[in-house]
Amino acid sequence: MENQEQLDTVDEFKRFIAPEHIADKMASGEFKLWGAFDGEAPVGIIALGPPLRIALLSVEKRYHRQGIARKLFSAALNDKTRTDGHNKITVNASPYAVNIYRRLGFVQTNTEQTVNGLRFTPMECKINHG
Repeated sequence: MENQEQLDTVDEFKRFIAPEHIADKMASGEFKLWGAFDGEAPVGIIALGPPLRIALLSVEKRYHRQGIARKLFSAALNDKTRTDGHNKITVNASPYAVNIYRRLGFVQTNTEQTVNGLRFTPMECKINHG
């Protein structure tokens, strides 16, 4: 049973990150994306969804610990069309990413949860508009 649950979790995540799903969310205006590139090769991405939530933040493994996630996060926060009127940004952090979000200034707002097979910890970061 555990293997089936793991497969279901992977399938759920793959559906979420599928290019057609992301494209639909962007076309509707629900998601806004920023990317990081090494030349023309994409190496990182961040997507914001409503109200002000990180829907996706990913950096290619060989580019970890080079400040790319921080730069993507900063670029997203600097988009006043998304951040105006908000005093915090939220994320449902995967177990792997909790420490990364802590380094970005996020704090845990609830215990780890599992929804549709996906494990996450709700977190938020206060926004400084100054």
